[in-house]
Amino acid sequence: SKEWVIPALLKGANAVANKAVLTTPQTLKIATNFDVDLTKITGTGRRGRISKADLVAAIENGGGSSGGKATIRKLSTRDLRATPLAIRMAGLLNVDMSTVSPTGHRGRIRRADVEAAANLICFPASPSVVKPAPLVARPDEAYEDRPLTAIRKVIAARLSQSKTTAPHFRVTMEIELDGIVLLRQSINKGRKDQKVSLNDIFVKAVALSLVASPDVNIQFDGTNIRWFKDAHVSVAVALPDGLMTPVVRHANRKSLLEISTEITEFGRKAKDGALLPDDFEGGSFTVSNMGMFGVEQFDAIINPPQGAILALGAGHLQKRPGAGGKDYTALVMKATLSADHRVIDGAVAARFMQVLKATIENPKTEIS
Repeated sequence: SKEWVIPALLKGANAVANKAVLTTPQTLKIATNFDVDLTKITGTGRRGRISKADLVAAIENGGGSSGGKATIRKLSTRDLRATPLAIRMAGLLNVDMSTVSPTGHRGRIRRADVEAAANLICFPASPSVVKPAPLVARPDEAYEDRPLTAIRKVIAARLSQSKTTAPHFRVTMEIELDGIVLLRQSINKGRKDQKVSLNDIFVKAVALSLVASPDVNIQFDGTNIRWFKDAHVSVAVALPDGLMTPVVRHANRKSLLEISTEITEFGRKAKDGALLPDDFEGGSFTVSNMGMFGVEQFDAIINPPQGAILALGAGHLQKRPGAGGKDYTALVMKATLSADHRVIDGAVAARFMQVLKATIENPKTEIS
């Protein structure tokens, strides 16, 4: 088998710095064994996680070679000695358990240890970071200070990263909903079990539109663009202390009932804190719907490494100009696409919105 040959530009690993990088246990082991500096590698996983594939690609792109199949055993949760709650929290916060310093009895990893590791990943110590303005209140004002939860810190870090690195631009379009309202009524008629929501139909319509508009169905890591053949739609789920985006994979190939059942299950798991990393990794596009709250229109922040996100508002009855000069009344929704201008041009975004509008306003058999 081939030997591992590491390019000079990737050598010089620092054990402390490598452990602070979001990566997999196997990748960290390889990096440690072969003196690879993980801080010089861009990850393509959720929140920039560096996988073995990312490591191998960086080595080979730098003129080195990987050793084929690595004979490195992946650490299990039994090896790590972690509490069940810590394991669930690590999945929720996307924390690599091998980087967590245990403080529990006999070296057991606790929930607090995982949250501390998440805090280190999101807010590493750096003298160049400008400190926020201090909180100020009048002496006679009643107030309460509440520290950010671990989930809130992760959200804050990721959205700040997105806004500061991705030049957002937005495209808004009005879409008539009467066709899919009738479709929903037809599908749900006589059903007593799982019923399809408008949001389920939006997810399916978005998935079909993404397959027809592959330049929007992408991820971007700052160097490479990844195009997906199928649409893996992340769906924003609101929680009391944050927001999660589980992924409906291959949504373009699933029926509305399958999508509806999956989204309902994601909502249940999110509220129970039972979502696993596999549930919210690998999305190619995100849908955020605040129409059920009466929000008419809003701009959403892109969920990295995705290239775009769709914000859906509430539907309102409007008079519209019809054929022959006759007005008609329609239920109209405003949809706003936020896109990363580094990889998606204005015309590409506009064409995607045109396809989405046509798909929703004229639902055909494939949408059901």
